[in-house]
Amino acid sequence: MHATALRRLYLMQLSTTTIPLAPGRSMEMVLPCYLVETSDNKHVLIDTGMAADARQPGTPPAANEKNVLDHLAELGIRPDEMDTVICTHFDVDHAGFHDSFPNAEFIVQRGHYEIARNGHARFASARAHWDHPALRYRFADGDTELLPGLTLLETSGHAPGHQSVLVRLPRTGPVLLAIDAVMMQRLFTMDRKASPQDDNEPQLLASTRKLLDIVERTSPVERLRPRRRTMENTEKIATILRVNFTFLDRSGIKGSVRLFERIRKNGRTLLTSL
Repeated sequence: MHATALRRLYLMQLSTTTIPLAPGRSMEMVLPCYLVETSDNKHVLIDTGMAADARQPGTPPAANEKNVLDHLAELGIRPDEMDTVICTHFDVDHAGFHDSFPNAEFIVQRGHYEIARNGHARFASARAHWDHPALRYRFADGDTELLPGLTLLETSGHAPGHQSVLVRLPRTGPVLLAIDAVMMQRLFTMDRKASPQDDNEPQLLASTRKLLDIVERTSPVERLRPRRRTMENTEKIATILRVNFTFLDRSGIKGSVRLFERIRKNGRTLLTSL
C-alpha cells in the first residue's frame, strides 16, 4: 500500500492590482491562492481569496479577476469535493470564499482562530465567510506536518498566528509559499521593517529569519552565513527553492515577474508536479 504523496501544486491568479508609487514606478499585487493535489486524489486548497462583498471603497481597482470557484470548475473540481482548506489567516483577501466549501476540513493556527473569534476588528470584514456555522475547523499549534511533504509554518508578524506553507514534491523539490509573512522578495532579508499592514514588527522579523533559515536548510545551494545574507544571494536561493511572494515591484525581481506574467496570460499555472 502506497503512502499519500503530493502530485501537483497550482497557483491560481484571482486578480491583479497596480499600485502607483513614485513617478515611473508601480507595484503590482497579484492575489493568488494555491491548490495541492495528492496521489490519492485528495484536494487541499490554500486560502480562498477576496469575496465580492468585501472590497473596500477607495482601494485601487482590480483587474484580471477570476474567483477560486471558477478556477476549480475549469479543473473539474466541485466545491463540495474539496477535502481540506488551509487558512493562512483571516484577512479579507484570503478568507472570502471559505463558506463555499461545506465539506472541507479547515486548518488554522489555534491562536489565530481564538483572536479572530474573540472579535479582533481586523478580521471582521470576512467573518461571515470564515465563521460560518457549517465550517469544521482543526487547529494547528505551531509548525505542523499536515501531510507527508506539506508542512504548516507558524509565521506571526503580519497577523497573529499567520501561517506559511512548505510543499515538497519528489521530482521538483521544495516550494515555500511565504504568503503574507514576506510579501515582496526585497523584504526577504535579515533586517526588514514592518509596513502599516503588519501587526508586530519583532514577530515579523523573527518569522522572516525563520523562513530564511528554512530556505538555507532546504536549498541545494551552499549554506550562507548570516552576515552574508544580501538581496543578491537571497534572490539566488529563493529562485532555486521557488519561494513565492504576493507583491511584484517592477523595478525588482525579474524571475518572479516572469512567473507572474505567465500567470497573467493564462490565469493559472501548474507550478510543479511529480
